Amino acid sequence: MAIIGTDMNSYFAHDSNAREDARMITLQRKHGYQGIGIYWALIELLRQNMNYEYQYDPENLAYILRVSDDTAELIESIILNFDLFEIDPTGRYFFSYDLNANMEFMESKRQKLSESGAAGAAVTNFKLYGIVPDNWTDTDINKHWRSMTREEQTKALNVMTLHQKDRLEKATNG
Repeated sequence: MAIIGTDMNSYFAHDSNAREDARMITLQRKHGYQGIGIYWALIELLRQNMNYEYQYDPENLAYILRVSDDTAELIESIILNFDLFEIDPTGRYFFSYDLNANMEFMESKRQKLSESGAAGAAVTNFKLYGIVPDNWTDTDINKHWRSMTREEQTKALNVMTLHQKDRLEKATNG
C-alpha cells in the first residue's frame, strides 16, 4: 500500500462515507462485501488508466482482477446495475463519473499548488539571485523590491545582470 504523498500519480481520494451512498448500500445488499471489494478494485483499475476508462469485457476484467471466471457475471452486474459506472457510447469502455469528478478536483488542486509554488520560487529567485521573471509587470517588480530588506536588495543587486538592473530601475523609478 502506498503512503500518501509518495506517488501522487497512483493516488486518488474517496469519501470516507462512500459505504453510506444509496448505490453502495444496494450493491452490498445484493452482492455483499465481495461486490464492494470488486467495485473498489474496478475503481483502482480505472484510476491507473488514461482518461480513467477501461475496456468493458467482464471475462477479461475477472482475469485482470485475479478472481474466478464465474465472477465475470458479478463484475458485469456491478458495472451495469448500480449506477456506479457508465458505458461509453461505443459500448467498448466503462468509466465512473464519481472517479472522474474526484480526479478533476485533485488535478485542479494540484495545478493551484503548482502555480503557488512557481510564484513562491519566482519571489525567492528574485530575492536571492536578482532574477526578474519575464511575466512580472513593473508593479510586481516594485512591490517585491519594496518588500525586501536592504540586505536582500544589496545581495540581489550584486548578482543581477545589467538587463535585470534596467528593468528594476524602470519599475522602481517610474
